[in-house]
Amino acid sequence: LTTCDLFDSSEPQPLPPGYQYNIPWPSLADSPWPMNHHDPQNTGRSKFLGPQEGAINWIYNRGYQNGTVVSGIALDSENNIYFGCTGRDSVLLGLDEQGNKILSMNPYQNSNLDGFWTTPIFIADSQFYVCSHTKEKLFKIDTKGNIIFELNGVKVPQVGMNIGLDGTLYFIQTGGILTAVSPEGQILWTYTNSNFDYGSNMSFSPDGQTLYIPGAMNTKSFYVFGVTSQSIMWEFGNWILFDAPLIDSEGNIYCITKVDSLSQGGAILFSLAPDGSTRWDFEFQSYPGRPYYNTTMDIYGNIYFGYDTLYSVNYSGVLNWKISVDGYIWSSLICDREGSVYFAAIHQYVDESKVVSVSSNGTIKWECEIPNGIQNVESPVISETRKLYFPGHYNSNKVFAIR
Repeated sequence: LTTCDLFDSSEPQPLPPGYQYNIPWPSLADSPWPMNHHDPQNTGRSKFLGPQEGAINWIYNRGYQNGTVVSGIALDSENNIYFGCTGRDSVLLGLDEQGNKILSMNPYQNSNLDGFWTTPIFIADSQFYVCSHTKEKLFKIDTKGNIIFELNGVKVPQVGMNIGLDGTLYFIQTGGILTAVSPEGQILWTYTNSNFDYGSNMSFSPDGQTLYIPGAMNTKSFYVFGVTSQSIMWEFGNWILFDAPLIDSEGNIYCITKVDSLSQGGAILFSLAPDGSTRWDFEFQSYPGRPYYNTTMDIYGNIYFGYDTLYSVNYSGVLNWKISVDGYIWSSLICDREGSVYFAAIHQYVDESKVVSVSSNGTIKWECEIPNGIQNVESPVISETRKLYFPGHYNSNKVFAIR
């Protein structure tokens, strides 16, 4: 006698609605965290697990006399750490996984250059891009410190760089000048709109055809720009964003803003289809002026955001859970492969701060107190070896590694 199994376990199981896949982006390096908030879609999602202990592994102390850390962190393909800083001796530093310095450079020796404020973007061949705001230069550099090229006359204040599928680099200069630069360092075109927020980052659609650009104060929340037509396709919202929208693997758009005709006083997390139609909206209690930094989305399409309360909302716009934060979220949020969320928080009544990890079901996994505080709105990063690296930023001279 023989039997047959009507349910062949070898058959691939259907993925749940909202499941997120990693979007191939060949222009980026094969790195655990190659750019600001991980990827061109601004998801802040790592394909690796994050730290489990919640203990400080090491602290890199630059020394106050040498300047401060002023950018977010990016990793090369070997899990080495790179970031911008201020100071006369160096404005770009590289550390290995043990916190040892492997790169220290200042293209302008004996000049107190006001730092590389842009988070590096790593591409193939161990090369990356950074911008100097005060010197008005874009650099392409390798991990040995060799300058591949420098482009003069560009002024990028903060994190606002992104990269296309074909390797074209995009950034917004002071004055709202959207600029496209070839991998060889040639300006391909510019588009000026004074309503663009040149102090923010941008996000890309999964097909690389559309940029989502935050608006400046008292303009629209964001503008949708077609890179082929070089034109604004549509715009949305009337409340300033503190970071670029998050784009999921189906091209849906997520942002926290207000629309006067819809909001009843609170802020709203919107999910928009690629054509701008509203998929759903989730209103929550908020107050004017509260910053909602980069949100994050796990592989099941759950989105996490918050300020004094951390929210988890599912792919259909339904609240999973919310938990109170002892203080305020003061950094971009990121998540790991299991959906654990990581962020920095400052205490409400004392000048102290901590890094917090929360599981996908809303349970606090650990809290790690940070000595002398951490006030950073840039993105922390997760390495392949389950380390969390956090830049101190704002008047800080430290980088923290958490295991």
